[in-house]
Amino acid sequence: MLSGALLLVAALATPQPASPALPTSPPGAPVERVTFKQAVDRALAQNPTVQEAAAEVLRAEALVVQARSRTLPNLAVNGQYTRLDSARTFGSQVFTPAGVTTANGTASVPILDLVSWAAWAHSLDNRKIAELSVADVKRRVALAAANAFLAIIARHR
Repeated sequence: MLSGALLLVAALATPQPASPALPTSPPGAPVERVTFKQAVDRALAQNPTVQEAAAEVLRAEALVVQARSRTLPNLAVNGQYTRLDSARTFGSQVFTPAGVTTANGTASVPILDLVSWAAWAHSLDNRKIAELSVADVKRRVALAAANAFLAIIARHR
């Protein structure tokens, strides 16, 4: 009796092709009974829209980290070694040795970077929107699953 509710919940919670072919159990097969909470939990766990919304939160978090990275100090280091065939000399004076090592580095700290700060704030807002979207999608899927479950129970009574 309740396996029909599970099928209807799955049908409402996932997008279906143009001609849906719902799985049917063979005659005489035991019917899986699910509670109201199990039906809603399964719909939330298996719905691709909920999974997509959760992945969007992860994407938004990565964009926050990327935007924040532009406001952090930057360090660049460069090194070079040049080996000549022999030392360059003039008389007994060596002007250039056979091996020359050079190194340099730069460090920069953005003191006033309004564009990066605005991008960081914008990405924080987008992350909050993505988190709210997950809550909204879960609420809608749970509501659809609950309505389907209750409709089937009402129909059987």
